[in-house]
Amino acid sequence: MGHWDITEQLAHIKSAQDDELIKQKLNSLDWMHIPTHTVTRIEVIDQRGRVFARHLREGEVMSVSMQDDNRTMKIFIDDK
Repeated sequence: MGHWDITEQLAHIKSAQDDELIKQKLNSLDWMHIPTHTVTRIEVIDQRGRVFARHLREGEVMSVSMQDDNRTMKIFIDDK
């Protein structure tokens, strides 16, 4: 688990207006400690092997959002 400044994180969280915004803010702050800023390839693998693979193109970034009480993980690929 990486080290992060709790004071800075609390300042970001205080800017949220309700529970859903707090969840979104925690996800946007890499609350799950996923280093999304360094990701260049996304893969999904099941018992049969690789079912999806995608290299990010230059200028693209990815982000992760946990939704539905952490039952759904969404991965977004956007332009920087």
